[in-house]
Amino acid sequence: MTAVELHGLSIVVPVKFTDGACYNFPTSQKIADGVYFIKAKGHTNGNSIVIVENEGLFYMFHGDITYDMRTSKQSA
Repeated sequence: MTAVELHGLSIVVPVKFTDGACYNFPTSQKIADGVYFIKAKGHTNGNSIVIVENEGLFYMFHGDITYDMRTSKQSA
């Protein structure tokens, strides 16, 4: 699904990062207990990390929308 197709859907909500710092990240948005959405400056706009804390362990899910070098260079 493209960004244009997602625009206007009620299930898509812009992240405001209003929950303050999360460990060493300056801004975050709490999604659920132990789950945080983190703004991660990267090579594309909107690059992000989801951090999940469970039983004292931390899991980081990182991703962005760049899938090839040509797209990566266009975003720089």
